[in-house]
Amino acid sequence: MLDADPQRWIRLDEVESTNSYLMHSDVPSGCVCLARRQTAGRGRRANDWVSHPDRSFVFSACLVLPTEHALVRRLALLPLAVGMAVLTAARRKLMELRPDLASQSEFQIKWPNDVYLIRNADVGKLAGILIESESSATQVRIVIGIGLNWQGAITVAQPAGHIPPVSLFERIDRPPEDLTAVLIEEINRRLLQLWSDEEPVVLDEVRRHFYLTGRVIQSGGMVYIVRGIAADGALLVEDMDGRTAAV
Repeated sequence: MLDADPQRWIRLDEVESTNSYLMHSDVPSGCVCLARRQTAGRGRRANDWVSHPDRSFVFSACLVLPTEHALVRRLALLPLAVGMAVLTAARRKLMELRPDLASQSEFQIKWPNDVYLIRNADVGKLAGILIESESSATQVRIVIGIGLNWQGAITVAQPAGHIPPVSLFERIDRPPEDLTAVLIEEINRRLLQLWSDEEPVVLDEVRRHFYLTGRVIQSGGMVYIVRGIAADGALLVEDMDGRTAAV
């Protein structure tokens, strides 16, 4: 479980990457690290992730588990579970601080590791998740990395067809760290689900907030319709001949 005590959180003014910091530091399981700015933040497939002091929420947490632990066996589900925790925490914080804006906002999960915010019919990428792990003969070190756009306009060049970034708030007189406690609460709840449920209920949550269902995608030169998420976290797609497969 992640450490919910703010007195023990590691707070850094600047760091290359909070994920790398925890992966290569001798910190206990459950350790939480926050940074005002990352100089070499990254996302899935080595994509860069740009952070801005007081406008970006930069968070990493470390779990050190035995290799036979149930969560290690379900590691493929962790990005979706953490994504659902981010979605719920962001929605709760928005309802607390800007209930008027919450009524205009919808949050969805983009497989496998993004959280989208839909506001006034505009779709934007609110947050990204990066799960990294290193194994030894007896244990696995798992680092959960989260980057969320907290406030302000984001001007980043986007390739054609890509979803642009969006912030939770246009402007708010609260620091990004304000999200931390509720986020840890939501992550811990889903970690418990993952290692205690035969069929994790978190998958049902994700399916109810799944952005891709019914959408057409291309992969390997083929066109598919997304039908949902399998029990192991794989994407379920249907080809043009009506055949369903997991990818």
